[in-house]
Amino acid sequence: MKKLLCALLLLGSFSSHAGLIDFEALPGGPADPINTDGFIFDFEASAFGVFVEPDPFPGLSSNGTTRIGAQGGGAAPARLTMFADDNSLFTVLGFDLASLFSSLSGTVVVVGTLADNSTVSQIFNVSGSFTTFSLDASFSDLQRISFAENLTPPNTGAFGQTAGFFVDNIQTAEVPEPGSMLLLILGLAGISVLRRKHS
Repeated sequence: MKKLLCALLLLGSFSSHAGLIDFEALPGGPADPINTDGFIFDFEASAFGVFVEPDPFPGLSSNGTTRIGAQGGGAAPARLTMFADDNSLFTVLGFDLASLFSSLSGTVVVVGTLADNSTVSQIFNVSGSFTTFSLDASFSDLQRISFAENLTPPNTGAFGQTAGFFVDNIQTAEVPEPGSMLLLILGLAGISVLRRKHS
């Protein structure tokens, strides 16, 4: 019985659960901010929202699933910022990206703000086809992460729209809190004590 209790304590103390944010439960249409799966998505864009299949607009990039997108306006690039709804720290492992319009390509700059307010960044080449990207290990202990467009040509597309991007299938992990780590250490210590008593 004691071994079972120690094992449950050990399992319950580790809170780093990977998750996938796929936006499938959201209704289509404009929304700002979007609150789903424990995260808030805040847009700085001229057009934004949840896009579902079939798309009402010709020429949009599609992966056949629900996704969120942002379109810039004029000289102002589209930006999407993600943070935990309880302001806890988190890790982003990867995501799927595409340009908003299938005829466009360019880059999306991803910037993470860490717990100590320093930043990390990576740049990804995107096109009208969704691509799965992985972030390096420095995108851990994040307060927030932002995606910003740098797509070219700047004012082209099916109807002369400005550029933009879609994001989908964001892979996240929680950062264990210090209290959880303490419980993990206590659980390991308890198992060690029980083993010594029985040997």
